[in-house]
Amino acid sequence: MLTKKEIFKTQANFIKQAAELIEERAKAIEKIEKEAKYNIEFESEKKAAIGIFKVRSIRLCRDTLLYIANEVIRDDPKIGFFLLPHARTILDVYARFIHLLENCSDEDKQALVCIAYQLLLPKYIDSEIEYQKTFNLYKKFFKQTNSNFPTDLASYSKTWVKNNNLNFADMRSLLTTNNIKKYSLNVNSVFGVEETYRIYSGFSEFLHGNPYYYNESPHNERFWVVSICLSMTAFLIELIDLHTLHKRNPRDFRVWLEEVKKNKADFIKLWRSNVIPPP
Repeated sequence: MLTKKEIFKTQANFIKQAAELIEERAKAIEKIEKEAKYNIEFESEKKAAIGIFKVRSIRLCRDTLLYIANEVIRDDPKIGFFLLPHARTILDVYARFIHLLENCSDEDKQALVCIAYQLLLPKYIDSEIEYQKTFNLYKKFFKQTNSNFPTDLASYSKTWVKNNNLNFADMRSLLTTNNIKKYSLNVNSVFGVEETYRIYSGFSEFLHGNPYYYNESPHNERFWVVSICLSMTAFLIELIDLHTLHKRNPRDFRVWLEEVKKNKADFIKLWRSNVIPPP
């Protein structure tokens, strides 16, 4: 019988493997963009906007997964509490990928949403230089699509983005059971779609900055961190394979998912044995 430490080490290894898988997707997207030839410059700018967003989002997930994999095996009863917000990053990224498919009618709209999000960074750091630098990357695309992005930092804001319907929708409206199933193929037969998101989302909101919960005995945060990392990354990889790379059930992902499935029973059994009974 496996020990608790051994079970968590196995799950941490799966998380590291997921990081490797998702990095391969980033490389594949980069390769496609580098090899693509566009006769019209605004088309190149559009593709670049979408590609930059996807690759940087994927690599944010990759580094988040690697950090969590190294930390989640630590023998620290409070570690799960502090890892939960990092696990939520995976949900954020996955939700944005769904938004591009579900709420954008074409690649023009996808690119505009990605650019609007990209331009918020210089707004946050209050840098006119960075705003102009980013804005100038897409001037021909703006002209082609008759987009009225502000030409100066002072006129740009989250309110402008929202008023022009270029904001990412709320995560709760994106990560619905129907949406997750819609953009999945095999993962939803391994992980419970509705239960995974509903419980974690509410739990995470309750935990955020809650000093009363923090002073109680740790519950099952470490289990939730592992569960979210594996399930949501699996859904994200499958979405990328199907709708960006146009690959159906590639071998590397199929083998990884099967191994995760084989070891799921031991993890769930340990999780259930760790549940604190009600008073």
